[in-house]
Amino acid sequence: MKNWNKFIILTLCLMTSESYAQTIKHNQLTAELDKYAYGLLQAVIAKSHSAVQLEENRYQIPTTRATYMLKTGEINISWQSTQMQLEQDLIPIRIPILKGLTGYQVLVVKKQRLIEFSNLRNKADLLNLKMGVERNSADSMTFKENGFQLVEASKKQGLPFMLEAQRFDFLLLPLNQAKNMLAMHPELDLTIVPNLMLSYTRPIYFFVSPDKSEFAKSLEEGLEEMVINGELDNYLATHTYSEALLNSIQQRHIDKVITVDNPQLSSLTPLNRPEFWTNPSGQTLLSAL
Repeated sequence: MKNWNKFIILTLCLMTSESYAQTIKHNQLTAELDKYAYGLLQAVIAKSHSAVQLEENRYQIPTTRATYMLKTGEINISWQSTQMQLEQDLIPIRIPILKGLTGYQVLVVKKQRLIEFSNLRNKADLLNLKMGVERNSADSMTFKENGFQLVEASKKQGLPFMLEAQRFDFLLLPLNQAKNMLAMHPELDLTIVPNLMLSYTRPIYFFVSPDKSEFAKSLEEGLEEMVINGELDNYLATHTYSEALLNSIQQRHIDKVITVDNPQLSSLTPLNRPEFWTNPSGQTLLSAL
């Protein structure tokens, strides 16, 4: 009888705990970045001992639709490159989860134009060429405001085929994404410009729906603690996604790093917190002019 009573009490405790757990819904985990961000999110929640239950959406939502669903509370968290409008509509956690790492990007071009691109010197040279981007992405807005000539695709999966068909002159991608794309499409006559990298401040934040302000506060505090005690650096250095990106940049011989401004950054971007950022190329940045 005593054992039966203990079982009932334990069951009631578990039911009570689950009933008070806050459900946080997120988009489907499809890309490597999603797995990185989700793992970090789990680590922060575990650190804060919050009663939070993560729930994956049943289907993949395009970025623009996901942003709308965040505003209405249909999903509660996302991770993406920041834009000023996003920071106004949602609750931004202004701690870059990849320490700005995806702002270091390489050019993908047609193989027969490799010598031409290897001789580029500055941003002005790039402005004379056409770049392929995904429509309505944060990157498209950033480069449009920098004066780049853009050719937009409705889906990013179509960009390498458009480059192959010479619809534009180059693609910009984080190095590991560029390598993965070329590995997936060996039939395309494309390559990476080996000696050149473009850099711009591109923080990827967690964004929380406005109805989850207490969760957002807990998330920010936990992530800040991970930065201070070095846990974020350790996670960045050991997770499969970020480790591959770090290694691919550090092992590459880069002669030139061209910087580009990011007009999509708000005045609240924590540029005065060096512990939030990294410079894996180790190169002196060239003028954006």
